[in-house]
Amino acid sequence: MALNYWTARPNSEANIAASTFGALAGANAPGSSYFGGMVGKPAANYGRALAAQEYGQSGLRRQSKIGKMDLQRAFDKRMEAMPQTFNRRGMIDSGTFKRDTGRAYGDQLRNLGRLELALQDALAGSEFNIQGAGRTMDQSVFDGLLSAAERRAQLASQIKAAS
Repeated sequence: MALNYWTARPNSEANIAASTFGALAGANAPGSSYFGGMVGKPAANYGRALAAQEYGQSGLRRQSKIGKMDLQRAFDKRMEAMPQTFNRRGMIDSGTFKRDTGRAYGDQLRNLGRLELALQDALAGSEFNIQGAGRTMDQSVFDGLLSAAERRAQLASQIKAAS
């Protein structure tokens, strides 16, 4: 088993990753000092951003379902009252009942469509936020790797100058 010497713990995630995928994977695994310093904080921020977006999306979906139930309840009440209203006027067979029934179904479908469009627009905005959080994490990790590479290059030039 390959050992990740950053942690010196044989059963840590870093050592399991190092033994499975090599030293680079071990260096990027949770529990290694490399992960904690360069990748850990951006990854934690990204996880928090994803959790917040998921919570927001579940709220949007819940509100949409409640709205659909309210629309269905109102539609059912409207359809239930329609035959009595037309029969009271003596117009049940006049063709207007059929026309108004068709309009009621059309109204119901349009309202459901509007509700679904609003939900999809809100979810798309949330997905853009998730993508932004991913780009922020990638940039943070890249900046950390770049500064580490610059430190190594500076150290190498100092060592070369000293010899």
